[in-house]
Amino acid sequence: MEASGTSGMKALLNGVLNCSIGDGWWAEAYRPDSGWLIPENGSVHEYELRNELHAENLIDCWKRK
Repeated sequence: MEASGTSGMKALLNGVLNCSIGDGWWAEAYRPDSGWLIPENGSVHEYELRNELHAENLIDCWKRK
């Protein structure tokens, strides 16, 4: 949960596929061949529910690849 998102930027520079929600730099740099974009659930404010939805969305992204 880095506020600056530098770990994802480092991964991209080192040739690692990235997996993140579509915020910050990943929203601008995302390409289907460079990793996964997990759909954001910003309208859900309950922390535990949002984590569950992110997990489900991550699994769905992986199944599509």
